[in-house]
This record gives sequence, structure tokens and C-alpha cells, in this order.
Amino acid sequence: VADPIFVKDEDHRWIMLNQAVCDLLGHSRETLLGKSDFDFFPAEEAEVFWEKDEEVFASGGTNINEEQLTSRDGLTRTIMTKKSVFTDPSGKKLLVGVIRDITELKQAERAMQQTRTELEEKVELRTAEVRKTQEMLLHAQKMDAIGQLAGGVAHDFNNLLSILQGSLELITLRTSGDDELAELTEQALAALSRGTSLTQRMLSFSGQQTSRPKATNVVGLIKGVEHLLRRSLSADYTITFSYESEYLAAEVDPAQLETAFINLALN
Repeated sequence: VADPIFVKDEDHRWIMLNQAVCDLLGHSRETLLGKSDFDFFPAEEAEVFWEKDEEVFASGGTNINEEQLTSRDGLTRTIMTKKSVFTDPSGKKLLVGVIRDITELKQAERAMQQTRTELEEKVELRTAEVRKTQEMLLHAQKMDAIGQLAGGVAHDFNNLLSILQGSLELITLRTSGDDELAELTEQALAALSRGTSLTQRMLSFSGQQTSRPKATNVVGLIKGVEHLLRRSLSADYTITFSYESEYLAAEVDPAQLETAFINLALN
């Protein structure tokens, strides 16, 4: 029989065994016969074998158990043993055991479990990446919608500002000599100028404004952005601006450059 088979007496000594047992343990039949597990195995392994044998002798039933077995060459193998009691005609109890070496099967199971675990981790990571990408796409869609809305509002608001500016300029022409009224209209025109600047920023943010590069003092432009950011960001943030000079000329679209600085700060 290919599987290792052995017979023990009630003193736990081998009295019969086939060649497969000898091959598994690395000892000859003559060496093994009449000996017990404690003569060949580490004490902790022999105690387990002895305990299971006692259970079978006491119950008269069958015991199937997974165990560790160290052979003569020092290799520890995983085995499945099936032990049962055989009673001869004289009433003497004998233990009959069949061994199945499942070392490679257990290794394959562990490798499969490791592969499954790694695959689950990869799937979880990929799912998280897809979820993050979807969130970024949704955010981009929201920002695009906000930009379209800002552009529409800016166009309408700009039209209103144009009407107000024209009216104020006419008032200025007709109130020559009235210094107090002239001062009020001048302040109103200055406020309109700032409002126009804001609408230009909104149009730039929405991408609805044509690029119009021109000679610009970048330092002065950034100082204007500085005031805007200090009003926009919470008190949790500290903003520091440093300039090497008060004038730095560049040919840029002022509104687009302002938007770039604002995006840098917000991001």
C-alpha cells in the first residue's frame, strides 16, 4: 500500500508497519519495531501522538487528526492520521493507523491564501483609486458649472456697471463747480472701477474672457491680489509677500495672472 500503515500494541509500540512508514521516518523496519514515538520524535510531537493513541484505545472509536512529524533528516512534515482500534480473537486491542502526507497540500493552500489576500488588497486599492478619480471628476464638473454660472453673472453685472459708469460720467460733466457732488461721483466711479475689475476676474475664472496681454507692473498687480486674498482666506492662514522691487514689467493678461496667483494660494 502506498500510504504509510502501522499497528501499535497497548504499550504504544510498533508491532507492524509497511515500507512506506520506514520511508517516511527514515528508519529501517528492524529499527522501528518494538519502539515507541518517544524513541524517534521530539518530546512535544511524541506526546501528541501518545495522547491521540490513548483516546482511540479508550473510546474504541476512530480518530482523524492533523499533526506535525519530524523525520530522521530533520524535516518537519504535516500529516493527516486516521487511527482506529482492532481487537484480535483473544480480545487484545491493537491500534491501526494510516498516515497521509499533506505537506505539499498545506503549502499550496497557504500560497493560495496569500495570493487571494494580495489580490483583495490590489482590488481594494484599485477601487479606492477609482473612487478618488470619480470624486475628482465630479469636483471638476462642479467647478465647470460654477465657472459657467460666474461667467453669466459677470456678463450681466458688467452690463449694469457700464450703464452706471456712463450715467456717472454724464453727472460729472453736468455738475462742474459743485465740489461736493464731484467728490461723490468720483468715489462712485472708483467703486465702479473695482467692480469692473472683479467682473473681469470672474470672466477669467470662467474661461469666457479672451486673453489680452499688455505691459503690466506685476508687483502692483500682486499687491491687489494680496488685499483680495487677505479678505478671502480664513484667519487660520498667514500670508507673507516679499518684493525685490516695486516695479517688475511683463507682457501678460492681468486678469489671467491674477487668477493664477489666486489659484496657487487657494490650492
